[in-house]
Amino acid sequence: MYERIKGFRDFYPEEMQSRRQVVDTVEGTAKRYGFREVGTPALEPTE
Repeated sequence: MYERIKGFRDFYPEEMQSRRQVVDTVEGTAKRYGFREVGTPALEPTE
């Protein structure tokens, strides 16, 4: 097993379907209004 990083959580299949529907709706709405997606790292060094 592994230890999760503090502040992070796992999403299991039972939850992911409803989460995906929300994300898809938000993304579709943003796209219709001309927003474009950017990708950033999930984790960054703390220095």
